[in-house]
Amino acid sequence: QINVCHQQHQQQQQQLSENDPCLFLKDDLIALVYVDDVLFFGKLEKIINQMIESLKKNFDLNVEGTTEVFLGVEVIAHKDGVLARQSGLTKWIIAVVGMEMANSCKTPPSTVGLGANVGGAPQKESWSYPSVVGMLLYLAGSTCLDIAFAVHQCDWFSHRPMKVHEDAIIGIVRYLIGMIGKGLIFCPQDEIVLEAFADADFAGLWNVEDLQDPTSVKSRTGHLIQLGKVLVVWKSKLQTLVAVSTMEA
Repeated sequence: QINVCHQQHQQQQQQLSENDPCLFLKDDLIALVYVDDVLFFGKLEKIINQMIESLKKNFDLNVEGTTEVFLGVEVIAHKDGVLARQSGLTKWIIAVVGMEMANSCKTPPSTVGLGANVGGAPQKESWSYPSVVGMLLYLAGSTCLDIAFAVHQCDWFSHRPMKVHEDAIIGIVRYLIGMIGKGLIFCPQDEIVLEAFADADFAGLWNVEDLQDPTSVKSRTGHLIQLGKVLVVWKSKLQTLVAVSTMEA
């Protein structure tokens, strides 16, 4: 079916992207394939409908209309551009940890390193720590980048969470309570310029982790990439090798 899909797009004079095998490009139409879902972006609705009718010859398609929600991400018009948010997932996370009636916190989660806390108080919450972290990772990677660092810290201890790690999750959720309905605003500029920003904390877990643990001297990289002033990629990741200077980090 993948080959048939490629053939169909080629018949419509769409070019396969060199960077993404699921992205097809044409002057007046863009098609983005994700498993069994396809997103069409075109200058005219007529052009999109023609493509859909052509694909129906080989595929049983269910046309779901405009894209207000895709993979749990709401895409809605905003006075400053387009807003992408995940209100449903945010509310679900809050409900899973039982904090529907909790107070919110207006400041983002702490950017201070989180250690293993060996010998500390054990976890006590009844909710599944790995499950909540998984949902937070999807949220941080889609529309809520300001929690990326804190969530990745918690993810590092999913195999053996302690109370201090649960408390960190609770702190993140308190912040999310005040973020319901908010998200990323995309406001592209006429000039298409690719910009990248990166930083690193040199041995950021020093005096946080056990000094005999190699992780204590590892640094963390954070980067984001903008295209036309629109944020498209961001990440917070612990480096795999030990840097011996701030420059190397």
